[in-house]
Amino acid sequence: MNDDTQSPEEEEQHPSFLQTLKAVSWGFFGVRKRRDQEKDARGTSPGYLIVIGLLLAAVFVLVLVVVANLAAGSLQ
Repeated sequence: MNDDTQSPEEEEQHPSFLQTLKAVSWGFFGVRKRRDQEKDARGTSPGYLIVIGLLLAAVFVLVLVVVANLAAGSLQ
């Protein structure tokens, strides 16, 4: 038997950037299916999750700042 061949179960396909972004986005809302969450936990690199999570948190804060500035500007 050849050791270079792997069965489809043994080959792990790492999710793309967009798939990781989608997983983190759903995680922000807290509406992830358990099955999908377990699949993401097995295949996603923790480094990608941390970086994307920090980027999304920064975007969220920036959106809040812009909305607060717009609201405060319209009150004056």
